[in-house]
Amino acid sequence: MRPRFVFLFLILSSFVANIQSTHLQRLARSIYTRFKDRHRTYLIPTDFNPAFPSPTAASAAFSVFDKDANGDISRAELKTALIKIYKERRFLSRSMRDVGEALQTLDRILLVGAAVVVFFIALSVFGVEVGSSLTSVYSLGIAASFVFKNAASSAFDAIMFLFVTQ
Repeated sequence: MRPRFVFLFLILSSFVANIQSTHLQRLARSIYTRFKDRHRTYLIPTDFNPAFPSPTAASAAFSVFDKDANGDISRAELKTALIKIYKERRFLSRSMRDVGEALQTLDRILLVGAAVVVFFIALSVFGVEVGSSLTSVYSLGIAASFVFKNAASSAFDAIMFLFVTQ
């Protein structure tokens, strides 16, 4: 009974890689043929028991594939569930990659802001008259706020969205 568990683990670990439609069909066929009884044309929850440490884990795995909740899994139902799981996983990985890129951009923006603050602190430490220099920087900042108002608003909205979703 242990080889079924190893087989299911290998199947699900290979599922993480980029899988094409033909591979998904083979995966569904392989799961279906390994777990079904010879006298039936469908899977039932007890077919999953040898591959899992407890019957509750097996029934939880069974419920993932039993989309119509009728208590059995046909070959077509298994294939459809695998394709849906694969698409959800692919969309999630794309979303996480996009979030990572957005956080890298935010990190760069905050790093530039911190560098500007450190620059002016360093100027004041070395005795440079910062007050007159800051007046021109403030003027440039006000002018830039009018020019980049929409971009700054969009960036702020995106930052808030990232922190709320994370």
